[in-house]
Amino acid sequence: MPINIYSKKNQLLIKIISAFGIFVFLIANIFEYNNLFTFTDDYHRTRSTVGIILNFISIVLFFIVVLFPTKFEIFGVTVLYYSVWIEITEPVSGIPLFLFLLSATIFLARGILYRHKKLRAVIFFAVYLFFVLLPLRYGWFTFCKSIVQNLSFTLASGAILFFFSLVVQNVPIEKSLNLSNYEGLTKRDSEWLNAILNNEKYEAIAIDYHMNLGSVKNRFKVIFDTLEVGDKIGFLNKYSDYTISFL
Repeated sequence: MPINIYSKKNQLLIKIISAFGIFVFLIANIFEYNNLFTFTDDYHRTRSTVGIILNFISIVLFFIVVLFPTKFEIFGVTVLYYSVWIEITEPVSGIPLFLFLLSATIFLARGILYRHKKLRAVIFFAVYLFFVLLPLRYGWFTFCKSIVQNLSFTLASGAILFFFSLVVQNVPIEKSLNLSNYEGLTKRDSEWLNAILNNEKYEAIAIDYHMNLGSVKNRFKVIFDTLEVGDKIGFLNKYSDYTISFL
């Protein structure tokens, strides 16, 4: 049975994970504050200071996810800047690359750049090469050694991403969505969703139907909640190539 990451149960799980993450970052900051008074050299003090800043930013971002669990792409942002931070400050390891691939998985599940596949591929490979080539600063021997480790992490992460995509995606043989199967949705809702699929903005829909923008946005929230897609990004990620009807 495919998993719907926007279901109420899974949104609650995302909230719990976010709350736990806030707790972890708070504990991490206690240790970082302790390091400020333990170390006397500028390198470690600067590193602890940056760590405190990153942890504080993460606490704020995870609190946002607690309030708005559909915005779970914030997890990917957090994982991404920690991967860069570890790559810059720690000795050569495969952890930064693994974290980057994890962030890419989160962005993919969320549907970031869903309509710009080529751009998404270019960005992915550019950042991937950054992590693969950065160990060159330690010399060729260390770089060659890191290649084997990075390829192992890539293979393992690729397998995880592949099976994760099989679980998350829900692709029926016939890609059609009949809104009459959902209580509370109307024919007008199907027209609005088709307008979204045609790249129309909320403002244009409000003008076409002689409604104020706030009412349109509130109705879309009801539609997205009923379809359990979270928001516009979730809807487009799941139904961008569907036929929407009300029969």
